[in-house]
Amino acid sequence: MSDSEAHNEPANAVPKPVEASANPVHCAKCFQFNPREADRCIACGAHLWVKCRKCGKKNVRTASRCVKCIADLHPLAFLALPGLPRWFRNRKRKRLVSVLGLLLLAAAVVLVSLPKPLNPTT
Repeated sequence: MSDSEAHNEPANAVPKPVEASANPVHCAKCFQFNPREADRCIACGAHLWVKCRKCGKKNVRTASRCVKCIADLHPLAFLALPGLPRWFRNRKRKRLVSVLGLLLLAAAVVLVSLPKPLNPTT
């Protein structure tokens, strides 16, 4: 595309769809398919790639693990903090503990909000 053609396009033009045979990259924000060589989404401008913190490999943003070293690319997605106990890293256990904690908190709020019994002063 020449410079004169690029200036004739309106600023709010709808991006051209990418063919499925081109092995497109899927945007996690707006679900637009983008060319593989793009760094940002052609529709919303969001980042399409994330760099692995362990090995430095460039991975698709929608991937959960690195294709090279299998490290977790989004460690905070499920609160997988290194300081957490090993038994709490399991998602089902984490959900169970979270629900039990919320139930205890709700019970404490209900107990605090109960009316106090009247004490006769006679």
